[in-house]
Amino acid sequence: MIFVSLMLCFCGFIALSLAMNRHYQQVAGQPLERSTQVALRVAGSVLLAAGMFICIGGWGTSVGIALWCGVLSMAALLQVLLLTYRPTLLTSVARTLQRRASSTS
Repeated sequence: MIFVSLMLCFCGFIALSLAMNRHYQQVAGQPLERSTQVALRVAGSVLLAAGMFICIGGWGTSVGIALWCGVLSMAALLQVLLLTYRPTLLTSVARTLQRRASSTS
């Protein structure tokens, strides 16, 4: 369950970082549209909340929230390192996650 929560939070941070014009242009190479920006912000927030609910559901409220804070820290570190040193890899990761999400729907 920790891994699932970590991946949800990681994807949430990716979406939130791509909702910023600077990071979106760095990764995609094109300007960010307003509708895409709003969608990325909503998706990022929903993914972070889903990670929290998984932690709370698995370990209870007090331990779950503490665990979620740790998961957030690890996910943020992974995302920052990826965006800093391999921004083009972020595009591949996002496309892979998008394909997997669309294939399960």
